[in-house]
Amino acid sequence: MAQEKGFKYPVPGPIELKKVSASVYSVTGGMGANSYFITGKTGVVVIDAKMTEEHGRAVVEEIKKITALPVTRMIITHSDLDHVNGLSGFPRGMAVTSSKNTRSEMALEFEKSGLAALIPYLPNDTFDSEKELDLDGEKIKLFHVGSAHTGGDTIIFLPDQRIVFAGDLVTIGRPPLIHVRKGGSSSGLVKNLEFILKLDCDTILSGHSAPAGKKEVETLMKSVESTRQKVIALKKQGKSLEQIKKELNVVELEMPPGRPRFPSLEEVVYGEQIL
Repeated sequence: MAQEKGFKYPVPGPIELKKVSASVYSVTGGMGANSYFITGKTGVVVIDAKMTEEHGRAVVEEIKKITALPVTRMIITHSDLDHVNGLSGFPRGMAVTSSKNTRSEMALEFEKSGLAALIPYLPNDTFDSEKELDLDGEKIKLFHVGSAHTGGDTIIFLPDQRIVFAGDLVTIGRPPLIHVRKGGSSSGLVKNLEFILKLDCDTILSGHSAPAGKKEVETLMKSVESTRQKVIALKKQGKSLEQIKKELNVVELEMPPGRPRFPSLEEVVYGEQIL
């Protein structure tokens, strides 16, 4: 998947609240990924917590514009800091749900980075592959299909509203990203996207992109798999990574100052053990 020429990771914009459906809202902007929340009759479920305590609190303030009900649960799609470091801006005592792998990744990162304030927010409700929650009659289905963007990605599905929350599995208008150090894999990304396409949904919400439909996700899935097969074939021919990047017209991403450069999909596939 040759990178879009001149693509730059966007600069965070102002906090913005948008209504997605009768009970689902998005909070975009600020530091960190998109956050979402679902309102019930007795409480609110939030999906992902942004990157800083300040912007976690900003999400709480946006929720207050819609309802006075308390945040009773946080669902974490994966362990990246731009999805979890804002947890300290949320009230203590809420349920925090994630896959078991995501909890392990968070615990390791919090310890390594000295983030003591976040330790009390480690997930206290984990699952292996599937879990179903109930928000005052609203079914919330959780799936961990396998390693993809990270080792613990969770797909969240509201069957009654035909809405999927995909975290960073779905990247529309920006390059796909796989964290190999966390156990992510290119084949796993394809598998997760295929799983999303099989769900009976209309709206797919992601960590950084605008809402999408199945057509956009199918295009993404086919593009990722096409890139995988091209890199695998060229590697089997004995070509070096640099030769492959040149042949596939891979453009290096322009990152903001101080941010590490993430490997392209081509680099990830090349480094994987392909049987």
